[in-house]
Amino acid sequence: MRVVLLVFAILACLIAVELQLGFVKAMVGPPFMKEWPYSSLLHLLNYFGMTAMPLQVRLLEHVLQNTKLGSAEDIINKVDEFCWTNPTMNIGPVKGKILDEAVLSMGSSPKIVVELGSYMGYSTLRLASLLRKTAPDAVLYSVDPNPLGHAIKTTLLDRSGLLGSKVKNELAFSGDILKKIAAHNDTIDVLFLDHVKELYLGDTMLAVELGLLKPGLSLVVADNVIASGTPEYRKWMMENKEFETKIHDTLLEYTHSVRDEVLVSKFLR
Repeated sequence: MRVVLLVFAILACLIAVELQLGFVKAMVGPPFMKEWPYSSLLHLLNYFGMTAMPLQVRLLEHVLQNTKLGSAEDIINKVDEFCWTNPTMNIGPVKGKILDEAVLSMGSSPKIVVELGSYMGYSTLRLASLLRKTAPDAVLYSVDPNPLGHAIKTTLLDRSGLLGSKVKNELAFSGDILKKIAAHNDTIDVLFLDHVKELYLGDTMLAVELGLLKPGLSLVVADNVIASGTPEYRKWMMENKEFETKIHDTLLEYTHSVRDEVLVSKFLR
């Protein structure tokens, strides 16, 4: 591995020099180099050498190498195993249980569950696996606009055996999906917020405005209310008489001392 890194570093230096001088392309470079940008060559070197893979790709590699097909639980455990050493922004096992309990509190009644912000699909696996056991007719909308996260999530869902008609794997923006659900005259039983923090308030207000929440039944679950923080959403939700909110004091994912909150709010109106 050290040799590969050294070679990669030398090549990067040579390319940096070449960017300034430009004589390789003109004199000794292979034909494709005359039109390919240097960035493409660096990406190819990185691909074959696996020297600078993003954390998300290394996590996927860990899961694929260490899990068996068809077991969502095994995949979830291996993601947690990796992330306790290499933390990243899944909801994690501690707060994941709070989300699980919120869904379980509805029994077999959920028909539509929506998660806004799925990242690499950890919470998607938790929700889809739980719904398959407790509310098999429920449909989960998993929404995120990031192509890398979408690709990894799709791979994990496929490996777990959960990829199918009951999981709407949406590469899209949150507001567009809320409007799409409303256009189908559907409602949301559980709305899980774990996307861009500045969108929590606007998307919740949009869900109310569109009539997507059922009075006395629908839940809105919000992660990362303290870390990284959604002060406007927290203030609005705690003061809003249309919701009954329970605060879960907890810790930021994959930490032992960083305070966080999860809010579980029932729509009353």
